[in-house]
Amino acid sequence: MPAFSLAIFLSAFLLFIIQPLLAKKLLAWFGGSPTVWLSIVLFFQSALLLGYLYAFALTKIKRQSTQAIIHSILLVCSLLFIPIAPLESAFAMTLWPPIGVMTVLSATLLLPGILICASSPLFQYWYCQCYQSDFPYRYYALSNFGSLLGLLVFPFVLEPLLGLSVQLYLWSGLYIIFILSSAACVMLLLRSNQSLPIVQQQAIEEAPLSALSVLKWIILTMLSCSLLLTTSQVTLQDISSFPLLWIIPLSLYLISYIITFAKPHWYYRPIWVGIFTILCLFIFYEPHHHKLTLIFQIAVYSSLLFSGCMICHGELIRLKPNKKWLTTYYLAIALGGVLGGIFVNVIAPFLFNQWWDFYITLLGIFLCAAFFYYTTVGNQSTLVRHSLRFVWIISFAALNLTLYLHLRNLHQDVIYKHRNFFGVFEIAERNPNIPEYHYRTLNNGSILHGKQYLEASRRNLATSYYSQQSGIGLALEFARNSKKSEPHYQGLRIGVIGLGTGTIAALTAKGDLLRFYEIDADIAKIAKDYFYYLQDAKSAIDVVIGDGRVALKDKLQESGSENYDVLAIDAFTGDAIPLHLLTIEAIKIYLSHLSENGILAFHISSRYIDLYPPLQSLATKLNLFTFSTHNAEDINTGVFASQWILISRRPEIGAYLYQNNALFFPDKRITPIWTDDFNYLLSVIRW
Repeated sequence: MPAFSLAIFLSAFLLFIIQPLLAKKLLAWFGGSPTVWLSIVLFFQSALLLGYLYAFALTKIKRQSTQAIIHSILLVCSLLFIPIAPLESAFAMTLWPPIGVMTVLSATLLLPGILICASSPLFQYWYCQCYQSDFPYRYYALSNFGSLLGLLVFPFVLEPLLGLSVQLYLWSGLYIIFILSSAACVMLLLRSNQSLPIVQQQAIEEAPLSALSVLKWIILTMLSCSLLLTTSQVTLQDISSFPLLWIIPLSLYLISYIITFAKPHWYYRPIWVGIFTILCLFIFYEPHHHKLTLIFQIAVYSSLLFSGCMICHGELIRLKPNKKWLTTYYLAIALGGVLGGIFVNVIAPFLFNQWWDFYITLLGIFLCAAFFYYTTVGNQSTLVRHSLRFVWIISFAALNLTLYLHLRNLHQDVIYKHRNFFGVFEIAERNPNIPEYHYRTLNNGSILHGKQYLEASRRNLATSYYSQQSGIGLALEFARNSKKSEPHYQGLRIGVIGLGTGTIAALTAKGDLLRFYEIDADIAKIAKDYFYYLQDAKSAIDVVIGDGRVALKDKLQESGSENYDVLAIDAFTGDAIPLHLLTIEAIKIYLSHLSENGILAFHISSRYIDLYPPLQSLATKLNLFTFSTHNAEDINTGVFASQWILISRRPEIGAYLYQNNALFFPDKRITPIWTDDFNYLLSVIRW
């Protein structure tokens, strides 16, 4: 029995560690575009489905000895992948990014990934054959506990202490322990000396599994997975962009599995459905709940997620099948999770501009709870049944009515709304009756990406974080003053990673070249169609679509340096900080594209993240000077307080900033040098 426990626990633990580990490794190679992220997610979802499918097929072989031999051969073959070491294949880099990502991951982890994914359903089935247990589902709770521990260990233990290379070797060592525990499970199965177990013989005489039962399992897991993903997206975009906040919903999702599969009686339908309905009504009815305290909002959405998952997983364990259908049961669970992920991550961004997948999931869970109540209700009087039916109908009507009112009153100033893989973008137009203060903003959830006045005399004001007195404004002014005396000066060459509304274009002059690197093609379209900075710019404008680091690296290999006088990196305002843009390898790429006296400008304004320490450490390592700038807010001109870090070979920039009252001296906190192999977010979070 300890062998089964260890193997099942380790399989889940290893799976939840290797996913972020390999994702972090690949982002430095392929960039952070949505196709790369989706390819990584799709690979692991496919591995999970293939693993469960393998377990399902293997257990259909009648002779246990044959099952054991096949699995043993695959376990031995998987050792050929150890130690895990992703290779930056030149061939893979030439492929379409999704295919390249899948190629690298397949060459790195395909067989070990399938085997660890198959372990939970396969070993639970073998456990039933060895011990003729009536309830193997506690092992699924153990599996989810392993997943939860892996989820927490990576960001809070492994990432702060070890580099990626060491983590990969550690993972490989744990995988060998997993192989040994799996071998012990195989030996226990062989010792049972049963070609066709008694448990299975009894199951054969029972009624066959119905397609409706399988459909119920798939729907329930699809709804719970959809609720996890949509709640995480809504929380991160509409409430707070605090880093690592996604850990809370994923932890609650796993805990609900642990509770329902270990203690099924803890799911009492009336209580959990009641809590879920009340929370839905609150979110729909209170249009200004986003103005409440951050902690309260997180608590509401977390409670909503947990109660919804308790309903889905509580009903799921109540529908558990005979042990003969154990692997079918888990295959349906895996398929439901994959379908939920595809619905939210792939289909919903194409179909919806609102969070309709979130609302549909909430209503779907309520309807499922009502359906399962009426199909499992015991002997009750007609009056009670009709009364309860009336309550269900009234509750569902109330949910729909409050949702309608919620959507009708939501975002009244919004003139355009668009959703893609990066989230929901809104363009709001405010104060149309006051020409002087008539403006538009671009928002991605709670993150503002730019603001522009529409009145002709104020349309070219550099607003928000990009004013004349901001770090980027002063960097451009210093570079311009320095180069004007050169005999062949024709203007500045400026590069910017991150477009937004294109506000930096208002800071350029005739003869300048301004090139933006924007990862989201839809943002480029929005900047051109709804804002005027690009079309009114005095400089030549170019927009390159793609990950900034990858684009600059490719350009360097193809035709050499761009010789920028100023290169700004403005991609750190959201919840998902692209750390691959902040490593020493990335800085070296940037420096390769700078002129001899060029300036790197990093926009680091954030309530939650302090990027000065790692940038200061990197600059010191490379013998560069670091200057922190800060400008005050000016409501009348639409200027926000902002913080920028300027890095250059020229020390006189400090004196220039001091003369303009913009030099800021943060507390000096040297951090370890961030590399592609070692970097972590916890060290820079403002707790």
